[in-house]
Amino acid sequence: MEILAAAVTLLGALCGVNLLLTYGLIRKMQRLSLPADAGPGLEALPKPGTQAPDFVAEGLAGEEISAERLDGSYLIGFFSVTCAPCRERLPEFTEFLSELPADTNAVIAIVGDGPDRENMIGMARRTTAHVIHEDNPSKLVESFGVNRFPTLLRVMDGYVASNATLVSQLVTASYGLRI
Repeated sequence: MEILAAAVTLLGALCGVNLLLTYGLIRKMQRLSLPADAGPGLEALPKPGTQAPDFVAEGLAGEEISAERLDGSYLIGFFSVTCAPCRERLPEFTEFLSELPADTNAVIAIVGDGPDRENMIGMARRTTAHVIHEDNPSKLVESFGVNRFPTLLRVMDGYVASNATLVSQLVTASYGLRI
């Protein structure tokens, strides 16, 4: 009887250790599945369902860009010149825009000043998107409540429909496609 009690106690202890190790492994896998620069996460971005601000900005070509002129439905990407992930994600975003119909309303907002500014502006100009450059602090960034870069938003009928930091997240959230 003593041997049986010892065996049950040992088995219970082993199950407890197994449970702790499994929990630790799950937490580590969740951390590894996030991008390295995920920062505060999607909860820090403008939330879907919130009203997008009415904005007016001047594009690099001198044109007036406003929510009204974009008919309240558009894609907008915010990229900072001083942000390393932004320099990586801007080519992905411009490639994504090039695959959309030419009449898709899109805006690329490049914020700040730095050595990569002209390269980023040049890359953005190769698309059909309206390109805006603003210094920090940016009125456009503040009006949308963007507090991390890059930020990608899809606005439909004047409301934020989806938010993302990666093009793949934006495509999945906006169009239900996985890339």
